[in-house]
Amino acid sequence: AFASTLLTSGRVRVVATKQAPCAGQHRVPYLRIVAGEKRLQTTHVEWGTKLRLDLGQCFFNPRLQSERRRVCQLVQPGERILVLFSGGGVWPVIIAAHSNCREVVAIEINKMAHALAVENVKANQLQDKVSCLLADAEDVASLDLGCFDRVVAPRPMNDPTSRCLTALSDCVRLGGKVHVYGFAKSLELACLVGNISESIGSQLEADGSSDFSRLLRLVDGKTFDLLHLAPCPRTSIGRANGQSLYRIVLDLLRKVPYGSM
Repeated sequence: AFASTLLTSGRVRVVATKQAPCAGQHRVPYLRIVAGEKRLQTTHVEWGTKLRLDLGQCFFNPRLQSERRRVCQLVQPGERILVLFSGGGVWPVIIAAHSNCREVVAIEINKMAHALAVENVKANQLQDKVSCLLADAEDVASLDLGCFDRVVAPRPMNDPTSRCLTALSDCVRLGGKVHVYGFAKSLELACLVGNISESIGSQLEADGSSDFSRLLRLVDGKTFDLLHLAPCPRTSIGRANGQSLYRIVLDLLRKVPYGSM
């Protein structure tokens, strides 16, 4: 009944419920249409940029709009940018359309999502700035793509891509930036108070197997410096083990070895 009520607003044409989290290598959502038109294809508009999406075939998170805006504002003119887990092309298209970057290379393993990304690049006339590769982010180190000024890695939940995290240092130039996304429980975030270096060490000792801990290992003081750590969005996205679960972002700076300048 509630689903049918939503249709009366005139703005809603399809009502679907999530049956289970995205799963598998291709991050395919499990959605069930409960009212309205029998389709999961839609057009998402962000900053005036239109993107065609199929919510039954590829993962998409509209709650990251403000985060995409933040990253676009950090991009410097002429940057070469790598986007991992690019899905239907939202991240690469938005960055290319709303920054002065030179080039964006997008990597996605889901064939349907990759096809949508290619379509969205063409629809927004960004073929001269965006290249979409059908490949596994796990294999980024072997793709011979060269070094980038900035890497964006919006990792999916339950992502075991340890090889991808390890390869980040080889993908970004010295002095370059990485925006890597993951997940943390409320108690994990609460540990990051006061001296952040001591807090990170304590967190790694407390639970070295969580996604949060895997991300913190990147901040080893040798390869990367931590510039920024925050939940995005600010509100929780669900529950895990009796705690609120948050999507988080770490902004990392690729360190320049002492004496190399």
